[in-house]
Amino acid sequence: MRMSNIINRIISFRGDKVIWFIIAILFGVSLLTVYSATGTIAFLKTQNTAYFLLKRGILIAVCTFAMIFVSKIHYKKFSTYSGLILFIGWLAVLLLPVIGVEVNGSRRWIRIPIIGMTVQPSEIVKIGLIMYTSRVLSLYQESKELLDKAFKHIMIVSAIVLIVVFLQDFSTTALIGLTILVLCFIGRVRLKLVGSVIGGLLMGLVLLIVISNYVQIPGRIGTIQNRVLSHLGINSNEDSNEIYENQIVQSKIAIATGGYTGKGPGNSIQRNFLPLPYSDFIYAVIVEEDGLIVGIIVILLYLILMYRTGKMVYISKKVFPALLVIGLSLCIVLQAMVNILVAVGLMPITGQPLPLVSMGGSSLLFTCISLGMIQSVSHTLKQETEVVEEIEQENK
Repeated sequence: MRMSNIINRIISFRGDKVIWFIIAILFGVSLLTVYSATGTIAFLKTQNTAYFLLKRGILIAVCTFAMIFVSKIHYKKFSTYSGLILFIGWLAVLLLPVIGVEVNGSRRWIRIPIIGMTVQPSEIVKIGLIMYTSRVLSLYQESKELLDKAFKHIMIVSAIVLIVVFLQDFSTTALIGLTILVLCFIGRVRLKLVGSVIGGLLMGLVLLIVISNYVQIPGRIGTIQNRVLSHLGINSNEDSNEIYENQIVQSKIAIATGGYTGKGPGNSIQRNFLPLPYSDFIYAVIVEEDGLIVGIIVILLYLILMYRTGKMVYISKKVFPALLVIGLSLCIVLQAMVNILVAVGLMPITGQPLPLVSMGGSSLLFTCISLGMIQSVSHTLKQETEVVEEIEQENK
């Protein structure tokens, strides 16, 4: 076999072409915006304004390779090893106080030896729990009674796993929990059961916030309370209110001054005032530089991604791959919408990055792994459909 054929087999892009196109566009937006948002910081740190651009480019190349590699794995393997992946993620989160490294004031990362890359174990939990939930639901579709038992099992496992994540990162916990509950509903679990869990969780969170006024509770409850109250404008902590309002005001200024067509690449002013303009508030910089039209296109790209996975669900004859792709895409799109809603001031600050766009290796890597899984299902479904069509033609 020629070397060129081997290379083509290794880097061939399997799966939905539209999704590959969406990924490519978002990568392009990421490179342009990260370069603009980090130019000043990079110059002060290394005397090279392109330092973070080069770093981002290399990371995108590595994660693209990982995505292609995962897309070549048959989706049945994801079902087989879902429990193991979930356990590894849960164990890593559990060990964060011992082996975790602190980044931006939070100990949510583990540094991988030799390569030095930091990884958020909660990202492993996110993928693992979606895989595990999809597997359990697919095994108990025969009756409502079995689905009820499956739902109870999923809720117990989710509680054990997410309580540990909750102590480190509330927004990620909420994102995963909401995805799992929606996935259960899509998987034909009764709305009454799903609704009762949502109601109980909301009541529990409110109770924890109230109790935190009188008793010191470990985890992020105090931070949650401050951000929610600051967002509502009723926080008694004036310093927190001022910092929060300044962040949101700067983001709104960036979006408002961008207009329909933007100020042009590299011409952002608010990047010098926004906290983490290359991550949490990168959407504001996108709109300021490229305009509202591009901002709307970015939103549409995520919605099209959701639509394409919905088509996979429609043609899938098996439950596990259908639930897997809808769960993974739902989590990516929900995260994107949360980041955007924060940027426009409609949600409290959460710290959730914009998938595929925000700077950050951990988020990009596991988003690419998720998309690789989706493309694996897409490729397999396409093959199965072609086989069925051939058999039907032969029978005619």
